[in-house]
Amino acid sequence: MYKSCTRLKYEKYIIVGMSMTAWHCYRCNLTFKEKSHVVMHKEISRHDARQVEIPE
Repeated sequence: MYKSCTRLKYEKYIIVGMSMTAWHCYRCNLTFKEKSHVVMHKEISRHDARQVEIPE
């Protein structure tokens, strides 16, 4: 049981320590990981998504 607890803490540290760039549309509450999807979303919905940093 002790090994399991230590492993979970270690994995959590790695996840929190890394981040990636994404785009979030606050009007639709959608998050996109690829720029091409942001462009399609803008053409369809007529509003922008902001660039944000999210944990991986």
